Amino acid sequence: MNELEYVLEEALRREGPALLVFWNLRGLESFVEQANAFESEQADAPPLPYWLRSKPPQMTTLSVTMGLLEFIGRGSTQSFETMFLEYTAMMRRVDQIEQDPFMRAMLKRCYELGLTIRDIRKIKKKYDENDMYHTGETTQAEFFFIINESRRPLTTGIFQYANVSMDQKLISFDEYLLCVVSFASLTPPELFQFVFDLYDADKSGSLDEKEFATMSKELQSHQFAFPKNVATAIAMIEGKDPTGKKDTRRGYLTEDGLVDLNEFLKFTHLFPVAFFPIFNFQKNVRRVTLGENKWSRLVARKLKMQELVSHMRRKYGSIPEMTWRERLASVFDPHVMDIRKRASKIYGQEITQRQLIGDADS
Repeated sequence: MNELEYVLEEALRREGPALLVFWNLRGLESFVEQANAFESEQADAPPLPYWLRSKPPQMTTLSVTMGLLEFIGRGSTQSFETMFLEYTAMMRRVDQIEQDPFMRAMLKRCYELGLTIRDIRKIKKKYDENDMYHTGETTQAEFFFIINESRRPLTTGIFQYANVSMDQKLISFDEYLLCVVSFASLTPPELFQFVFDLYDADKSGSLDEKEFATMSKELQSHQFAFPKNVATAIAMIEGKDPTGKKDTRRGYLTEDGLVDLNEFLKFTHLFPVAFFPIFNFQKNVRRVTLGENKWSRLVARKLKMQELVSHMRRKYGSIPEMTWRERLASVFDPHVMDIRKRASKIYGQEITQRQLIGDADS
């Protein structure tokens, strides 16, 4: 083990910057070699971050890593997304980070929620505690052990966020991170959409009798808490009396046997107890990552941002005036202005994307 590998291992063991989880050593060595050779005087060379301890031509991979460690320090609340993009800009010649759709999805999620390096580090700590062989990867069994859940169709649906296949043996931390962050940040309507899409096997936009029966059976599993209450609610949806006999007068299913998303959402409103297992699943994921209170604040932030972006779509980019409460809160809470800035950036990205699509069509 060389000095750099030792520094990285010690930094991560001591809860070092979460950015080091994604430290691309090969790309970093390539960057250092080119930066030292040209001393960053090329016109197309990206600007060097101000936190670098040493500049070309004396730069080394170790000095870059140590510079980052010194800049962030323990307990930093530096935005994970900001820091990672700064590092990405520094290594513009490394295509893997900039063009990998998985990394873009992860950064987009972190940006929307405003996650900090401290948040990512906390999630990484829990992950490492269950990485018994310190390989940086976990099995699917270990994944579900971390989130205190059993492996079953309802819970394996979380893998879709990182495109983890059912037969994939090992799961990396970045895949784990994208899965738990995406699922924990779902709002109740998004959670119901998750369940609907999970059991809509043919992706027809509606649940047929077989798909609905599969969902009902899974939700009534005795592995979940309060299975009798859930079973009673499911029976009412299906038009059965408490004894299980069919009673068409009590049914909520449509005559054609198909349930589209709007009808499904009506069921969730009328019989929320039937979907207790999915809420409990999310509760477990939240508890073992950042905690329920933290996630509640992050989701509230996400909803506020969505509200602002929706307003800007309707008003052609005009952001609503701040209320006097928001103005007062912004004096003490920097997040108030940060949410508005992020909403404006998201809307700007949407407009840019539309223009690119329009140019491509023409």
